[in-house]
Amino acid sequence: GDEPRGPPEGRRCDGPCGMEPAKHPESNAQIAHAGGQGVFFDSVGCLVSYHHDPSFYDGPDSEIETSWVRDFGTKALLDATEAVFVLDYSKERHEEVMAHNPKPFADRTDAIDYVDSYDDLAEDDIVDLGSFGAEEAHEYRDYPLAETES
Repeated sequence: GDEPRGPPEGRRCDGPCGMEPAKHPESNAQIAHAGGQGVFFDSVGCLVSYHHDPSFYDGPDSEIETSWVRDFGTKALLDATEAVFVLDYSKERHEEVMAHNPKPFADRTDAIDYVDSYDDLAEDDIVDLGSFGAEEAHEYRDYPLAETES
């Protein structure tokens, strides 16, 4: 509910990858559903894909109450609804769990500093958690996109 918990040892990611969140203490993330069910992820990329459509990952029907991600710089857990995320799709820029992930920041100024340090990123690449849809989920994990009619 209101406070994050440590991911249980041996528990697999509730998102698309099946890795163990407890083995990734600097990148793991979590969601609490109404009714007390918690789901755990090895990385923020898995969390945002799940957050977009929990039913795709066999998540519970209950509403998402809270979400936590790790600040890209400090690695501290923070409320994902209060964070800003940099849509960084580069797989080469950083060595990360699952190759690449959006970069969460507690402070928008830190996110701006991050995008300013790369020529291919801009302030338009800074979003909130509610901005992740199917296209963004697909960029980070193997998430199906609806077929478009031509």
